[in-house]
Amino acid sequence: MKNNFTLEIQYLKHYQIDKTKWDSAIENSELSLMYALSWYLDLVSPEWEALVYGDYNAVMPLTVKRKYGLRYIIQPNFAQQLGCFCKEGHSNIQNDFINKISELYKYCDIQLNYTNSDISNYNIQTRINCEIDFSNISQEILKNYNTNTKRNIAKANKNKLDIVKDLCISELIEFTKRNSIERLTKSQFRALKRIMLESEKYGVGKGYCILNEKKEILAVAFLLSKFNRLTYLASASNAEGKEKRAGFYLMNELLKLYSESNMIFDFEGGNLPNTASFYKGFGAEEKEYYGLKINKLPYPLKWFKS
Repeated sequence: MKNNFTLEIQYLKHYQIDKTKWDSAIENSELSLMYALSWYLDLVSPEWEALVYGDYNAVMPLTVKRKYGLRYIIQPNFAQQLGCFCKEGHSNIQNDFINKISELYKYCDIQLNYTNSDISNYNIQTRINCEIDFSNISQEILKNYNTNTKRNIAKANKNKLDIVKDLCISELIEFTKRNSIERLTKSQFRALKRIMLESEKYGVGKGYCILNEKKEILAVAFLLSKFNRLTYLASASNAEGKEKRAGFYLMNELLKLYSESNMIFDFEGGNLPNTASFYKGFGAEEKEYYGLKINKLPYPLKWFKS
């Protein structure tokens, strides 16, 4: 018979969370993701709360926001997957965490991590991320590229491009602000800037760029490195960079740089067809994670976040 953990799960306000124990729980869970570390959560969701089972044997961040006087949980920007993080032997508590959320909040729209597959009786949507596990690649990385990717890299190689492997974060921030591939709002850009600066301070963030013959920046990328995982968090390219295929050149250089590291290269995307096609062109494989939506709001508020 399945144990009922629900009554043993603690709901903690932000100030009640022991962040030392929290970070230890993330580091020792079946899946460790940087998004769930306390300092990262402080950046993307400053008022985050938590569900904790036992002595931090299983934890789940609650990324709370407020609107129209309502408190609800929403997935923050620049944190693709959160959800329940469990030490080995506690994965059967996942559904109880979701039950607890349903008791505490009328509305929830979040993204759970790879391991949170044991969720029943809720609206769960499968989502796609793209990854390359370098530990599973026993041949030259280029052999895994498709024809289109190889063709674009060949075109880029004719443009005398060069990579800088330790771009100054301030330069990266300014270039990203002007040329971001995604249209970021002011608040989103501020959040990304905070992440770049703080991750550099913690020694887990690094910027890269591609230069033309005049030593002008054409494209940039920002990677997070933690828990044997490289996360491709942000990128940008200007008009010349797009023309000269600087994005293809940059990705190829990054994959060559880390191909013998036995790490996982996390593209942090895959739901959009064009983005997925670009990543798969480099040999990325699809991996499923999960979206969870709970909406118990009364009419007409039920559609305020539909």
